[in-house]
Amino acid sequence: MAKSNRARTLCDDVWEELFGSIAGSSCLRRNEKAVFSYLWTRCTTKSLASERYPGHEAAAESIGISPLAVHASLVGLERKGLIRAIAPSSKRGRVGYRLNAFVLECAYDKVRLKRTS
Repeated sequence: MAKSNRARTLCDDVWEELFGSIAGSSCLRRNEKAVFSYLWTRCTTKSLASERYPGHEAAAESIGISPLAVHASLVGLERKGLIRAIAPSSKRGRVGYRLNAFVLECAYDKVRLKRTS
């Protein structure tokens, strides 16, 4: 298998493990899982931040829950240490969210362990 194909397969496996772990997490509520997954799909991998967060209304529409449920989920995720709000770069900008890199690292470690076992 070519090196680029192996790297792509590894990335796909890590993302699958990440979202599977989020879905199977017992410490997160259903809406928190949906919002957390949504943030991961929108994050910049290099900075692990969702700096272009579109707002609660757009996120709610995309996820299929109310804007109030999105807000409550974001507060819950922040309290649990899975995300951190980051200030907008300008006065007119929106808040962004930095995601806990440890979550991605754990998914990577699980995939690597599966491959070496």
